[in-house]
Amino acid sequence: MPALRSDIVTLGAEAWLSTGRSVSINAFARRATGVASSDPRPGRLYNRPAYVVGSNNARGVELSVRQVSGRVTGSASYTLSRSEMDAVGMKYHASADRPHVFNTTVMVRATSALRAGAAFTAASGVPFTLTIATVEDCARSQTCDANQLPWVDAANDSRAPTYASLDLLADWSARFRGLDIGAYAQLRNALGRDNATIYTGEENAC
Repeated sequence: MPALRSDIVTLGAEAWLSTGRSVSINAFARRATGVASSDPRPGRLYNRPAYVVGSNNARGVELSVRQVSGRVTGSASYTLSRSEMDAVGMKYHASADRPHVFNTTVMVRATSALRAGAAFTAASGVPFTLTIATVEDCARSQTCDANQLPWVDAANDSRAPTYASLDLLADWSARFRGLDIGAYAQLRNALGRDNATIYTGEENAC
């Protein structure tokens, strides 16, 4: 396996807008060399090299605001970024490429004992390399050769739907005879979305 080397530059600034509220901006750039990656060249699925060696270039900027005191606390951030691979003379989206990411959290102290909160994340869909197994699907690809199925299409040229997740929280705590007691309930993915994060292939059959 190759030796991985990564060089990172970051620059950030933060300012307080008022008591308990701050805003910040952070920018970064990273270059990594010696990155082991799957072969990005379109072609037949079989008889491919186990990996190729390439480099990764990533850059981005994040804006965020936080409220850290008061009855209502929370944060919100937006990240604009790009992550690209360069291997065997080809440039393509890295598997971790998320051009747009939005995060927000909020916590409300309803009473001295009860708090309610929520966290929401939305992000660009994960890029993936399509594997083609049928002649019908092959006809929809510009690179596919129907005589060499199954076929690996252009590297990370497809992208899953937008990722979105909402989590909810209720937390109760009190003190009873010198003991701190509490209970909480969480609801993950309240929107019930099928958020794809890793592509493992798909096959439909009747």
